[in-house]
Amino acid sequence: MGFTADIETFAAAFLENLAQTADLLEGAAEVLAALKDRYRFAIITNGLRTVQRGRLARSAIRDDIAALLIS
Repeated sequence: MGFTADIETFAAAFLENLAQTADLLEGAAEVLAALKDRYRFAIITNGLRTVQRGRLARSAIRDDIAALLIS
């Protein structure tokens, strides 16, 4: 393709950009909104801490999640 890239710089930029995304499954926010008065919600993930914390911080459901558990 005619370009070169430093792999470490590329990897760091990729993870930084990944942490900026907060896409949800269709209907997820509506389900949580309907149930949040009766249940507490947690997210359990094996994703990278910086990515997962960034995603949740930008997510429409951030106020509905009581705990984020990262292995």
